Amino acid sequence: MISNRLQASGIPGILPGSGLALALSYYNYGLSLDPKHVHLHTNLGSLLKDIGQLDLAIQMYEQAVSCDGTFDIALTNLANAVKDRGRTSDAIAYYKRAVLSNPDFAEAVCGLFTALNSVCDWRGRGGLLLPENEYDRWHVDDDGMLVDAAVQRQASGLTKKVVDIVRRQLEEASTWGVGALPEEYLTIFVSQLQHARAFAADDAFAITSGLRSWSRNHWEGSRILRFVERSTKAVMRRWYCDTYILDLTTRSTYNRPLLPPALTVPSAPTVLPFHTFTCPLTAQDVRMISQRNALRISCSTLRAPWLPRSVYRPPPPPSPQLNVGYVSSDFNNHPLAHLMQSVFGFHEKTKVKALCYATTASDGSVHRLQIEREAPVFRDASSWPSDRIIEQIVADEIHILVNLNGYTRGARNEIFAARPAPIQMSFMGFAGTLGAEWCDYILADTTAIPPSTLRPWRGNLHVPDVFQDQTEEATGDWIYSENVIFCRDTFFCCDHAQSCSPEERHLSWEDEQRRRWQMRKELFPSFSDDTVILGNFNQLYKRNALRISCSTLRAPWLPRSVYRPPPPPSPQLNVGYVSSDFNNHPLAHLMQSVFGFHEKNKVKAYCYATTASDGSVHRLQIEREAPVFRDASSWPSDRIVQQIVTDEIHILVNLNGYTRGARNEIFAARPAPIQMSFMGFAGTLGAEWCDYILADTTAIPPSTLRPWRGNLHVPDVFQDQTEEATGDWIYSENVIFCRDTFFCCDHAQSCSPEERQLSWEAEQRRRWQMRKELFPSFSDDTVILGNFNQLYKIDPSTFRSWLRILSRVPKAVLWLLRFPELGETNLKRTAKAWAGAEVASRIIFTDVAPKHLHIARARVCDLFLDTPECNAHTTAADVLWSSTPLLTFPRYSFKMCSRMAASILKGALPKGPEGQRAAQELIASSDEEYESLAIRLASSLAYNGSKEYGEGAGRLAELRYLLWRSKWSCALFDTRRWVADLELAYQEAWRRWVAGEDGDIYL
Repeated sequence: MISNRLQASGIPGILPGSGLALALSYYNYGLSLDPKHVHLHTNLGSLLKDIGQLDLAIQMYEQAVSCDGTFDIALTNLANAVKDRGRTSDAIAYYKRAVLSNPDFAEAVCGLFTALNSVCDWRGRGGLLLPENEYDRWHVDDDGMLVDAAVQRQASGLTKKVVDIVRRQLEEASTWGVGALPEEYLTIFVSQLQHARAFAADDAFAITSGLRSWSRNHWEGSRILRFVERSTKAVMRRWYCDTYILDLTTRSTYNRPLLPPALTVPSAPTVLPFHTFTCPLTAQDVRMISQRNALRISCSTLRAPWLPRSVYRPPPPPSPQLNVGYVSSDFNNHPLAHLMQSVFGFHEKTKVKALCYATTASDGSVHRLQIEREAPVFRDASSWPSDRIIEQIVADEIHILVNLNGYTRGARNEIFAARPAPIQMSFMGFAGTLGAEWCDYILADTTAIPPSTLRPWRGNLHVPDVFQDQTEEATGDWIYSENVIFCRDTFFCCDHAQSCSPEERHLSWEDEQRRRWQMRKELFPSFSDDTVILGNFNQLYKRNALRISCSTLRAPWLPRSVYRPPPPPSPQLNVGYVSSDFNNHPLAHLMQSVFGFHEKNKVKAYCYATTASDGSVHRLQIEREAPVFRDASSWPSDRIVQQIVTDEIHILVNLNGYTRGARNEIFAARPAPIQMSFMGFAGTLGAEWCDYILADTTAIPPSTLRPWRGNLHVPDVFQDQTEEATGDWIYSENVIFCRDTFFCCDHAQSCSPEERQLSWEAEQRRRWQMRKELFPSFSDDTVILGNFNQLYKIDPSTFRSWLRILSRVPKAVLWLLRFPELGETNLKRTAKAWAGAEVASRIIFTDVAPKHLHIARARVCDLFLDTPECNAHTTAADVLWSSTPLLTFPRYSFKMCSRMAASILKGALPKGPEGQRAAQELIASSDEEYESLAIRLASSLAYNGSKEYGEGAGRLAELRYLLWRSKWSCALFDTRRWVADLELAYQEAWRRWVAGEDGDIYL
């Protein structure tokens, strides 16, 4: 029997004599009594999966299914597990069996929806009926044919089932925690907070009245948890002020506010924050999913046994630099590392000290190696439990902790939920709000986050603000509760200019056209020269925040007192960055240089890596350049939180959000005075433990903010009505609005020196050569339209538009990736059914290329067609680095993931009328304009064959030259500028925290 064999041989991750070992012995004993007990096989499989033994877990799930082929839980668990192994086709089959067995099983229905979308199998997808059919106009019936919602006038299919599940779960969430604060406990609760001096004595009556008004009403649990988290921030700040401003030496304890005993860990919606990127949901749905995930992280973290009784000790004042900790699982060969690999070494040594905490092991890639080498401190925390990472962050005296994961794979958000740093923020890792109280800021620009998407009440610092912001009950279409740091150009960080070869900088436009044409011929030798190639190459918040918060606040490790706040910066801020992506991961690709770029007398960066090193160059660079890098991959959350407190972190940044690997319980524990989110998750965290989100007004329109913007003072919780708000607002966080783009991209820092010397003639020459090598059959007039995203980002409306564009441009082809392979068959079948065999024949697929080749061959594409539902992120930066024009449509004001490419594109264009005109031609305002712009640009392109390479003419060729000419001076690829802006944001966030101020920040 497998279970006996496992027990005899030993299982990594289970220590003899541990609770896991005892559980395993009971499972084995039970199976010895009944070898066909389906529940024991299933539960044992889940235990094995939880400790990372995925293959053994699959074996146990398979045994469960062999015992009972209709057991929906075993079938769904097996589907989830094989999907994690990349066996999407098998996963779909198991999901279908589970749904057939139990059509109402939420996890099976949502899993099937996500898996089918990932391979573009839309048969039976149906759709929603939204107001005026604004976003979900085109539905797909059971036969795979398009249905116009304006004619059908009803929701249908799998989409309706999923959204109905989400709405029901969110409605049920309003009753979580009702009755948790009875009258007899209320006085004790307020007395605890008064003793810890979480609020001014004059506010006691108003706070007591506000808490009493919540009792026995909807959203009581959510509000209380946010209140506790806000109070934790206040106690840490009080500790800081007592120690470093008032110079008080008599006070010895700063107790952490405790959760009421009756408040249990909440469940999270079945649809995860990352899945909202491609699911047709309202702004309120999106932010509530993030918020519920954040609350779950907070609650479990605050209940953790390792959380100390006091709040984490705040770091001393910067002296002179801020200590900034970057936490990520993507400091490896990952898009984040590709974009940011130079950032950590670029901080000005007198302003910022970057400390990287890698939560995954090194992959040995060049990205890991560069980050390890250039970051002033790089800590491989991949084997550390969360509590050890937190302890290290505290010991490193982190002023600002940055979350580079958000709600992505590998995130260790429990680190941020524990609040080990005064300021915590998120950027680059997740394109959306974290919806969390443990994220104070998000880095963005006004394109990525339009100010209209911010929570109207912008205060998220003072305890009374929780009575004002109405985060839970707000009815508006706001998304972001975090404060936003609005960057000047683009918030997006892209390291291409730094990491390119020296020859690249000296390449002439003629050389660029030549190499592009050569690559086009190599990739598509059968295409005629007049072929136009269109392409795409890419890959429920508040409830999650509540779940995280509640489980954290119940954690046995959470100390009785709030965590001790850090001392004032002396002179630098300690900024902690928490991420599972400090490896070969897109976040590390983008941000690898950031942690070492901080000016040493302003910011000291502390990176808390929650995944082990993968040995990649990205991981190594962050470890090398971050002033402090802690490998916390083996640490429990309480240890990470304690380390953050020990490091005296002023600002803690969440670089995961709600992505895989997130440790949001760290933020829910509130180990830092200020907590923010950026780069890791493109959306709100919906959490009280996220104070700010970094963005720009493109990524987060101000209209998407929660109307009540206060999130600092305790009385504000009685005003914000976060839980029951019905408006379409998204962001409860305060927003740091960047001047350009909030996106970080490290390409310029990581390119070779030769790249800078490349002439335009040389660039054209190598482009043409690559075109001929890739597509030798293409004629010289073929126009190559492309998209290199993962296929899950394509929705029926977008694919319909692409087919219409191909129909109008006969010489165009559409170049996509087998990402995954199963999607090719489904898309070709759909194209033939919707547009006919001739158009379908002009859709071509190639395999996914390694990162360096992927960036190089992106130049072969004539026009990149972005996916409006969920934009290209890292891929957009890669495409623009290759000087290929990118056409995008920011479809939603409240979904940051649909606005990222517009923000990134604006950062790549020159300032002035020339750049403004280009933006108007490449950023559409509707599906119809998207199609017309693509047709106009593709039809304008012609290649002159008089030279040895195809020299482009027409407006599309002019836009390519404009991007090529601008890439060494534009905001997007200037990582040093991006880091300097980030340091301004850190300094201002810290100043406001010390002064007791909150609100959004415009750089």
